[in-house]
Amino acid sequence: MNSLAWVLLFVICTVPVASYIRREKRLRILYMWQWDWLVRKIVELSSRAPWDVYADVAVTLVVGPLLSWRFIKHRKQAVLAFFGYVLFTFVLLPALGGSFVGSSLLGAVFVTLFGFGGYALFLVGATACNIVLDYLSGGQPSPGIAPALPGVRVGSVYIPFVEGVIALIVALIVHEGAHGVVAIRERIPVKSGGLITLGLLPIGAYVEPDEAVFRRAGALSRARVLSAGPVANLLVFALFAALLVFAAPLSNYLSTYACAVSSGVRIHDVPPTLDVGGGVIESPAYGTLMPGDVIREINGNSVNCVTEFFKVLAPLREAEANVPLELKVLRDGKELNVVINTEKGYIGIVGVENAYGAPLPLWYRAAALLISILSWVAFLNLMIGLVNMLPLPPLDGGHIYKAIFEELGQPCAYRLILWLTIAILVVNVLPWFV
Repeated sequence: MNSLAWVLLFVICTVPVASYIRREKRLRILYMWQWDWLVRKIVELSSRAPWDVYADVAVTLVVGPLLSWRFIKHRKQAVLAFFGYVLFTFVLLPALGGSFVGSSLLGAVFVTLFGFGGYALFLVGATACNIVLDYLSGGQPSPGIAPALPGVRVGSVYIPFVEGVIALIVALIVHEGAHGVVAIRERIPVKSGGLITLGLLPIGAYVEPDEAVFRRAGALSRARVLSAGPVANLLVFALFAALLVFAAPLSNYLSTYACAVSSGVRIHDVPPTLDVGGGVIESPAYGTLMPGDVIREINGNSVNCVTEFFKVLAPLREAEANVPLELKVLRDGKELNVVINTEKGYIGIVGVENAYGAPLPLWYRAAALLISILSWVAFLNLMIGLVNMLPLPPLDGGHIYKAIFEELGQPCAYRLILWLTIAILVVNVLPWFV
């Protein structure tokens, strides 16, 4: 049974349980669980920290210093927001290894001038350009956007179920909680809050402000409330990235230990074609290797673990070399020698893992799970934060940019950015259908 089937089975089996807990006679799929503790905590937090400064910094992080300088009318607040922006973008993130900000000159320019909302648009825009170029060259590009669900493999994207659910719960509660805290600071009452589930599978969270009061609030107040959520995700990313930096010695030790006790690399799948980012190629290994095979040697080099496997293949990937590889493979207890002619440096397999002769000790599995949770919480918070900053309703970014440009008397500029974003996203999803 594949991963999607397992998730659907879990949802189907837990729908009656969710209905029984809610004391509802009619079975439904989607449930909203009101969580009074969340609302109480939001109210409590709203009186404890300098949320006004945070909210202005959040607006600046989303739209960049150019727009926020014109939008935030009080110069003292604008200066504080600018320094907070500089501290987060150019001090904190580089200290945590956040080199993604300066991975290209254009990316650095977009972050510097247009904030992380502009940077998110730059990323999907660059991917759209690559897709168009692949089509023009006669290739078959891969989609630039893929749905990501815990426990479900979509193409080459896979989020482990346990780590994914934990990461999503953290991201959603932090995101919605930040909206609620800043809403109360802006004198917008919060009526309720809680979790959204499919059966008992968490898929979202919600904070319900008073919509009438929110619509009557000024443009800056609305932008503050909306910016608070995605920026809170960026802060969680920074926090967990810092934890990963401190946990690096443990992670290195686990990798060394795993390599020492592993006896090869087990293959998950051997599809007929392989999506390599720059297009789709025929799998060189299809019909030769099989799922479950354990690779022990490549061209006479032992590959006891995944780390050694990718180390041997790295020069081929970088050079996109098409060369024959002599593999020593263990299949059903028998050792085989096979030859694979690589395509662009790829063997043509999807998913590999260490092959262990005996179960790993409990301490190792617990430590590895901890590192994995830290990694996925950091990664998903980064992705959720950036995606929500895109200038597209119903995302937070769409409402933020609309409020700002209307306040500045430039609604046409907002419509231009909106249609540009829609066009870029259409190109990103086009390979799913063409």
